[in-house]
Amino acid sequence: MNIRKTTALVSATLFLTSFTIMPALAILAQPSQRVSDLPTAVLQDQSAVPVSAALFESPRRQTTRDDAELAALIVKPAPVDEAAAPTGTPTPAPTIAPTPALAAPDLAQPEEALSRSQSSLDSNAASGAIVRLPWFGEAETVYAKGEVATVIDLETGVRLQIQRTGGHNHADVETIDAAETAKLLQVAGGEWNWTRRPIIVEIDGQRLAASMTCRPHAGLDNQPALETVRNRSGGFGTGVNYDSVKGNDMDGHFDIHFYKSRTHGTNSVDSQHQAAIQVAYKSGM
Repeated sequence: MNIRKTTALVSATLFLTSFTIMPALAILAQPSQRVSDLPTAVLQDQSAVPVSAALFESPRRQTTRDDAELAALIVKPAPVDEAAAPTGTPTPAPTIAPTPALAAPDLAQPEEALSRSQSSLDSNAASGAIVRLPWFGEAETVYAKGEVATVIDLETGVRLQIQRTGGHNHADVETIDAAETAKLLQVAGGEWNWTRRPIIVEIDGQRLAASMTCRPHAGLDNQPALETVRNRSGGFGTGVNYDSVKGNDMDGHFDIHFYKSRTHGTNSVDSQHQAAIQVAYKSGM
């Protein structure tokens, strides 16, 4: 009897085990699901979204910058000896040589003190001819857009034929042909730069004290004027092509400032231009 009971108990145990352990072993024996069997939506790289090329083809508006900011953009940094420089050491920022300081005139005096009717009272006593005429409402009407003036550089004595092609806060100007551009580059010392230079602008029988920079910018000579173009000179990028005189071997225009004129970027008076104007006014040329 005991043997029969023991045999029955073992048979029952084996019968119950077949319903628990065997399915588990069958599950473990199955191969794991492959990556290739996963749904396509799971495998898709969500970051690889194609970007329309039109995003990079649309023109972008370029913020106007002042002369000093543009001068910093075109300064070439000194070459760095990478072999001598330790790894990870930041390269020092290039230094910009300061422009020689000039004594600026007093800009606080009232505009009416320099009105056109009183221009003769404000002429340089030494020459009796040079006029320091305010830009707004005065010099801007004498040197009107489209007019060609003779510009005399005080340092070199070179005379240039310069046409005013635009500008509101000061005169945007261009040389009339390639020969005049070559002379302007000679005045600049062989390399375009933002140095403020005292000049005399002769037009309509008047001689106006002024200041110019020899750095063409914001235009391309080989592209249509006043159309949106890329890679404008002077680091201006994409924007309106401010180059009206074609075939003069100069990309863009350069600036001439007069008494109390302002920059286009910040609408402020440039003290270095005003100092150069004062030098021209007192030159006696």
